[in-house]
Amino acid sequence: MRNSLERIEVNIEKFIEQNYPRNLKDTIFKELMHYEILESLFNISDIQKTLVFQGGTALRLCYKNNRYSEDLDFVVHKDEVFHREFMDYFKAIFSEKILKKYELEAEIYEPKEEEKRVQRWSARVYLPNRHKKSKINIEIANIPSHDNSFEAIANNYEALISKRIFVQVESKEEILADKIIALSQRPYLKFRDLWDIEWLINQGIKINNELVKLKIKDYSCNNFKEALEKRKEELNNPMLENDFLVEMSRFLNPEVFHQIKNFHFFNSIKKIILQICDELLQQDFNDENLNLQTTNTRTHKLRKR
Repeated sequence: MRNSLERIEVNIEKFIEQNYPRNLKDTIFKELMHYEILESLFNISDIQKTLVFQGGTALRLCYKNNRYSEDLDFVVHKDEVFHREFMDYFKAIFSEKILKKYELEAEIYEPKEEEKRVQRWSARVYLPNRHKKSKINIEIANIPSHDNSFEAIANNYEALISKRIFVQVESKEEILADKIIALSQRPYLKFRDLWDIEWLINQGIKINNELVKLKIKDYSCNNFKEALEKRKEELNNPMLENDFLVEMSRFLNPEVFHQIKNFHFFNSIKKIILQICDELLQQDFNDENLNLQTTNTRTHKLRKR
């Protein structure tokens, strides 16, 4: 097996140019860096036992979601405490790793704020022969994960990634609960959230209302239903489909993108999301005896591809 810091023979830009469409070049480069960041992070014992991978990139790399992603999101194992100092060793090894393996320069920028509940590091890798850098945010929220396991990442790039990488990752059910909270609480509509919710529902994943309730408490969502109602109204805007296509064009293979465009797939996603909103709005998330029935029994039937 190749040493992780040994220089490889394949030029990363040449590899991407020969194997992927032009519109995905930056996205593929970022995904390759996701592997390198995750390997570096989860080789650190304090991080390995503390951080839990979540979000859209976790769906892509651990559960094979068919859309690409940008940044890396983590929460904290509920029995552990994350300390900012855990990232010091990562800073020391990542830049050296990228330089020796790809002959690229990389820098890690630390969070500006000390005591924020959510801290964001930024990995910046400078591309060769171009006045450009690829920026990947590493966001760590001091918020507990409630349902996770230790899993291997799917290797989408065997020509460049030689090691099996293991991470602690949230279950699909917990990521779905996170996405429900994001749907309600983001200050803007993120179409990737809609895509991920629909994808999870199509995978047969059921919304666990108890997990949603825990997330409402963890993220201090005092206005969950009010915000969800406003988001539901926003989804009824007939002009959203074009915005959806613009965003998703950066995260889908061309053949998939052309299919969702030609078949107006946004309408199918919107129908499912609106029904989920209606069912969540009927739940009493303040009730200690919350009904644990899932909300997607009927919405799963709506999804036909």
